[in-house]
Amino acid sequence: MLKLFKSKKLSVRQFIIKTAAIASLFVWILGKKISDFLNAFIALLVEPFFSIDLNNNGEPDLKEILNYNLKIGKKKIPIGRILMEFCKLLLHLLFIYCLIYFVLNYTKLITMK
Repeated sequence: MLKLFKSKKLSVRQFIIKTAAIASLFVWILGKKISDFLNAFIALLVEPFFSIDLNNNGEPDLKEILNYNLKIGKKKIPIGRILMEFCKLLLHLLFIYCLIYFVLNYTKLITMK
């Protein structure tokens, strides 16, 4: 990166293109790793709630929701799986909101003045 600053033949356009490519690659890799972590974390957080046995018969009651399908004509729509993915989406959004709220209010990384 220091080479980019010291080069006298580097135009502003070239500098922006080179640094933007590096920053984009870094953000893409970081985003992928955070996404993998969030998927694993939420799966570990949501799965125990769907494994609860409310009537003590030895079978998880809420797991049956995942198998629920809505029939429209000859087509089956997996409403249970859609509900599960929607719960995961809400938890992702909540985590991202809390992270942004924490960064804005409790750190000096971004100032709002």
